[in-house]
Amino acid sequence: MTEKKPAVAAALSLIPGLGQMYVGKTKKGVALLCIDAGLMVPLFFFPSRLTWVLAGGVYMMTMIPAGLESCLIAKTGHSSPIMNSKKYIVLLLLMTGINAVPLLWQNQQFSRRAKILWTIAVPLLAVLFFGAVWQWGAKNLLSTP
Repeated sequence: MTEKKPAVAAALSLIPGLGQMYVGKTKKGVALLCIDAGLMVPLFFFPSRLTWVLAGGVYMMTMIPAGLESCLIAKTGHSSPIMNSKKYIVLLLLMTGINAVPLLWQNQQFSRRAKILWTIAVPLLAVLFFGAVWQWGAKNLLSTP
């Protein structure tokens, strides 16, 4: 295996996942690219300043740890404990939804049962959330002042 340069890994991590692919963590890289793609969807369908701020915040929460991890792997060959922690994976699941499920399934710290439960719970939570937002919006838009 050729030696990987940490600076290149960090630069590629400006798009989370590319740095992981560069250092040989292809599955994790693809999982992070899924999260990136999922963050782009609301920007196209619900373009607003708030959407840009929220998506940008989540993007930074993905990009910074991904960049640090790819640099660490390039330097030492070891992965980052942050990117593999249960808390970080759960945070990504709650913030990015189903896009983080591939990352969940790659993580060895979750039991198979937990992975199945999270895979079912995340879309259900999204349906409940969007249903509540839809209900609130319809109620407030149709009410007379």
